[in-house]
Amino acid sequence: MAPKQSSSSSSRDLRHRVLTYVTKLSDRDTHRQAVVELESIIPTLTGDAFSLFINSLSSTSTADRSAVRTAALRLLASLSAAHGRHLSPHLPKLIAAVVRRLRDPDSAVRSTAAAATAAFAANITNSPFSAILRPLADSLATEQDIAAQSAAAMCLSAAVDASPAPEIYQIVKLLPKFGNVHGGILEERGLGVQKGGGGGVEGDCGGGERFVVGAQSFLH
Repeated sequence: MAPKQSSSSSSRDLRHRVLTYVTKLSDRDTHRQAVVELESIIPTLTGDAFSLFINSLSSTSTADRSAVRTAALRLLASLSAAHGRHLSPHLPKLIAAVVRRLRDPDSAVRSTAAAATAAFAANITNSPFSAILRPLADSLATEQDIAAQSAAAMCLSAAVDASPAPEIYQIVKLLPKFGNVHGGILEERGLGVQKGGGGGVEGDCGGGERFVVGAQSFLH
């Protein structure tokens, strides 16, 4: 019975520490200390503690300062660097945290979301790439906001650059769904439509057009 009580007490302790420092992220005076403390907690996490940590950091919203939203994403990226393949069951939650930031009004937060996506793709390598691809592709296909579309494309490109096995042809297959994406966004992020041939990985989409995944972003 004692080990169970000890484990339960340890779990409550950890929960209290994580929630305390997540709260302190919002205070300018304690922000830096909170980041340092949360970074120090990351290597100690195991099992159920992953969910607690991810859920706590995913709860940030636009009501929080930009620095808080950015720090939360960076900490999730650090989590993936520290624990890699052990986070495979939690990858959907991590990507959901990224998707929630695609509409963020601060471009720095959106850029950090792309960096976090790259970290997940590089470190959580035992999950299929589609676990990252699908939510981002769905957002890119359905978003009406131009900044959010650009952020989704940026995250997708970052994931492909970072992943050791990006399943490029799945991306080519999905590209025809992106008909509502504002002109220029796909090309800026290495995803484009062009007549005839060219560099990169291509897929037919009819009408003489070919969707092209830019060579710089997608070929390794």
